[in-house]
Amino acid sequence: MFDVFILPNNFIMRLSKTTPLILLLLLIVAACKKNRPEGEQLDFNTMVQDEVTFTVNPSGKAPLTALLELKAEEPSIVEVTVEGDAPLTRTSEQYGFQQAYPVLGLYQGNNTVTVKVIDDRGNYGSQSFTVTTDSLPDFIPEPSMVAVNEPMMAEGWNFCEVSIGTGGVFKSYPIVVDQNGDIRWALDCFDYPGIMFPWRLLSNGHLMSGVYENLYEFDWMGYEVRTLPIPGYLVHHEIQEMPNGNLLVAVDKMGLSTIEDHIIEISPNGQLIQEWDMREILDMKRQDLVPDTMDWFHMNAIFYSESDDCLIISGRNQGIVKVNRANELQWILAPHKGWGKAGIDGNGHETSDYLLTAVDGSGQPYPAAVQEGTTLHPDFDWSWGQHTPMLLDNGNIFVYDNGFNRTFIPQNPTYSRAVEYRVNADQMTVQQSWQYGESRGTELYSPIISDVDVLSNDNRMMTSGIMFDPNQPYARVVEVTYPDKAVASELNLNFKNQLGSGTFAWGEFDICYRAERVDFSDL
Repeated sequence: MFDVFILPNNFIMRLSKTTPLILLLLLIVAACKKNRPEGEQLDFNTMVQDEVTFTVNPSGKAPLTALLELKAEEPSIVEVTVEGDAPLTRTSEQYGFQQAYPVLGLYQGNNTVTVKVIDDRGNYGSQSFTVTTDSLPDFIPEPSMVAVNEPMMAEGWNFCEVSIGTGGVFKSYPIVVDQNGDIRWALDCFDYPGIMFPWRLLSNGHLMSGVYENLYEFDWMGYEVRTLPIPGYLVHHEIQEMPNGNLLVAVDKMGLSTIEDHIIEISPNGQLIQEWDMREILDMKRQDLVPDTMDWFHMNAIFYSESDDCLIISGRNQGIVKVNRANELQWILAPHKGWGKAGIDGNGHETSDYLLTAVDGSGQPYPAAVQEGTTLHPDFDWSWGQHTPMLLDNGNIFVYDNGFNRTFIPQNPTYSRAVEYRVNADQMTVQQSWQYGESRGTELYSPIISDVDVLSNDNRMMTSGIMFDPNQPYARVVEVTYPDKAVASELNLNFKNQLGSGTFAWGEFDICYRAERVDFSDL
């Protein structure tokens, strides 16, 4: 019996199992490795075997991606740089002879991509290649930077949850826009039956969204990694990954006469853990902001408070509420007008007992008209038709105040703003501590959708998802420093409405549901 040993340069030696030359062989291998250079720049072609290949858009869904494939002479990693006005460098993690590495951040058209091969002794060689992508469809909104102050900006690019109105149906086509206003990633979701929202970056680095009875997980190359059914429910507006890996999902419960008033928690494999029903704890008959008995609550966001295992929930047509694990109401952050008894039959607790009282900096309550929401105060206002409340590290609530029907005046286009509230749950009070957007008036006014975020450098980001400008409808993503409100960056997404009528009807105009800041170098 003989064993076969492969040495560098494909030299093959046959040895008997029992021969002492095995020791000699090991010494030869060790000597070869010892003689290899270390930490030197080498000719690229000496470090790779065969041809380096790029397959553009291998999934068919992510047109600004490519798959790099090469075979190295020695165990190596690859460093890939997409050159340009905003270069992007990413590096593989595992040493190996075979490298198949996703290339993200390509521009539309011709790209210069530099590949650096680094072996396990630090030797390296690099070479540049031309990689050509197709242009995106004409209906994709055109980004433009209104303001850029790069030293003040947080790291990363804007992930914009774009959906296109297609004659009565929204079709999703999320994009990533760099600091120069160039689109550097996109995902074609037109094969899915409707709007996919929201898009969440999971702890494993993948993306998740949903439509109808399914959640979908994607990698950044556009491959659908898995489908997670939620039978008996329809996903809408919100998906949140909890610290334990479970998912919180805003849902319609099928078979009911009302919509957008339930939450489910499911395990990573889709097992139902718990259900929350807002009808049990809130006043379904309150119609002061929007007269709609079916979509009476219109849940559009959920934030998980890990410290006390509670949920902070936005109901666009009612306000912001906090509930615990047992679906017990903790407080209501909303104008005081119109709150009555909770329950499907209206025979539950008095919801007004849970209203937070608005107070000034010294703890004094504002006048009754301010509490009711019928009068504004320079230092305090409630949020109206709000979206995406989040709990900050300091315990405050940060939210996008759409300004929809402000002071209960229908179709009153005043302003939208990002606003921070300090809640004292023991005293059941709320104080406004920071806001941005009021002074900019209708140029940031978005009556629907929209988003706020806290960025890595503590900047605040405000996304106004649709401005119905008759000349040029657009979305705007504004990043400001905190707390002094200096504009660090401002992005416009200029909508084209090529596939819809542009009128205010479902699926007839283009939107940006939310925007997030994503650092592609860390993906």
